[in-house]
Amino acid sequence: MKKDVIRYLIDFVLLLIAVYSFFTSRYNIPWWITVIIILCLLLVIVWILIELVKPLTKLLLKLREKRRKKHIAEIFYPQLHNQAKDFGSLVDSEKHDTIIYLLRDIFNFIRSPVIYELFKFDRGHIETIQIWLTSTQEYLNLRRLKDFPKIAHDLSWFVRMYHYFCIGIHDQLEKVLKNEKIQEDDKRRLKQEWNTRRERHGQFINNFQSLMKNINDSLGEKICVDYYPPLKTLE
Repeated sequence: MKKDVIRYLIDFVLLLIAVYSFFTSRYNIPWWITVIIILCLLLVIVWILIELVKPLTKLLLKLREKRRKKHIAEIFYPQLHNQAKDFGSLVDSEKHDTIIYLLRDIFNFIRSPVIYELFKFDRGHIETIQIWLTSTQEYLNLRRLKDFPKIAHDLSWFVRMYHYFCIGIHDQLEKVLKNEKIQEDDKRRLKQEWNTRRERHGQFINNFQSLMKNINDSLGEKICVDYYPPLKTLE
């Protein structure tokens, strides 16, 4: 539509110049008519130039934004890769200093049968996060700049899912501690085991949360989850 308008205006300008030239060559045209015609021509020409420049301006802005995001991705990709690696270690059930390992070990050191009624969790939830994380790490290894926003977004949500899973585990363990059938020695060990692993979990979450905030601030938009409530101790 705009192309048609511009074409018509160019034709109009050429026609106006031709008509003006024709009359000035045969008649004495008042000066103020000349001024009006010149002003009209200038306005039309300026409008045409603005419309022609708009697509170029949009293209330049798009290229500038692309370069900016490329620069951001180059800065944060190594940090994101390290955080993904740390998160993978955090959800590894073979690592002794993780909450996941504690969940596997809890049935060994709490001797009361009531633990099986009080404490239940969905192992499939952790397995799903591990599978998703593996897939995300494969994309991370490619380090394609166009994938950076999606990888940062997805990783922040995986961490969020795991973090809230741990908060739910904490609430269940509090119920375990309140049960009179659980021996005091077992309760003390449970508190110690949880609080030790919670400290490592908390360090990771603080570092990860800070990185997500920096990414959001640098991009100028909130693509990542950048707040994770504290994981409580067992008292």
